[in-house]
Amino acid sequence: MSSATKKSSPHRPILYADPPGQADDESTASDAVGCPHFARSGPFDHVLFVVPVHAFDRARQTWQWLRDADDAPESGAAVVLSPSHATSPDEVAGLDQICIDPHDLTGISIVLSKFLDEYADSSDRLAMAFLGLEHALSYHDPDLVYRFLDSIIATATQRGADVHAHMDPDALDDRPRKLLSSLFVPAGRSGSASSGPETASRSTGAASSTPTDDRTAAPLETGNIPFDPETLQHTVSMSAEEIDAFLDSQGHGVISFDGTPPYAIPMSFGYDTEDRVAYLHLSEWDGSEKARRFEDSDRVSLVVSSFETPSEWASVIVDGTLTMADDAIDFDQLLRVYNKADVATIDVFDRPIDEIDIRWFVLEPIEMVGRQSTNRTESE
Repeated sequence: MSSATKKSSPHRPILYADPPGQADDESTASDAVGCPHFARSGPFDHVLFVVPVHAFDRARQTWQWLRDADDAPESGAAVVLSPSHATSPDEVAGLDQICIDPHDLTGISIVLSKFLDEYADSSDRLAMAFLGLEHALSYHDPDLVYRFLDSIIATATQRGADVHAHMDPDALDDRPRKLLSSLFVPAGRSGSASSGPETASRSTGAASSTPTDDRTAAPLETGNIPFDPETLQHTVSMSAEEIDAFLDSQGHGVISFDGTPPYAIPMSFGYDTEDRVAYLHLSEWDGSEKARRFEDSDRVSLVVSSFETPSEWASVIVDGTLTMADDAIDFDQLLRVYNKADVATIDVFDRPIDEIDIRWFVLEPIEMVGRQSTNRTESE
């Protein structure tokens, strides 16, 4: 392949709808073997198939079609999902095969990660194709398959890999079909005017329609998350102690004032774990929106969040009342607490400093709600 080929930026993976029986249909061999994505989006330097053993013929035919092309891939591999009692497929020239029990999602994740790691520092184009995606539900419940794919897709797109999948929607009930489809952009989608996944073309050469730039408009959140079914990402409510510890570790959030239309701004704060109040240093001037909102209502909400990876995050919402600090406040304690805040310099405002009034305020919570991922709780 030409050395001018560069790894493209991550984009959302594409889903192709397969009619019943297409995965095993020998007649598709001349049409990128029923896998139009390679004709549309190639060429690729390295290709990885993830395929159930009974549909391996499709991967074999696709690989042979790719090998015969002018811009043949440098390497190819297939992760064959094969129960221990099944017979391994025959060897295929140039296509490395790794047979893994479909129950072993951790093992599958490790193999896929190694493939991505091998080319992480190169400009080579990688392709990852999931064939017969619906068969994963023969071994796992839909929610588990969804979280597994979400983790793998995030890692793959971060590494610049092109990801697509084939699924027979008629083989699934409505909920699992919609759940898995939500991870992908339907093939043939154009803007928002899409009726759903298209049927792969059986004509020779390119498929019936070309993917649009819509798939590059909304990149997926990416990460690098080893998948472990025993520690799946779930949302967990935070206890009062966890909320206190989280707010104490943070220094800024977003404060929303009461009224219409909504008005929210970034805000530094310090949190007192003993009195369970937040201290804020608010700036005001004549005609400022903050001053106007505060005159109308003392109700505010402070949103504080932390994001490490897609499986390690936390957020807290503090609803309460905002009052100006008075002489009853222990200002020594206030300053000790506020010392941990993330403070912006005063020159962020587009007006002379002598026109700005900066006052201390106290946010007294009425209700505090926190949620965090399971992985975050287990890492602490």
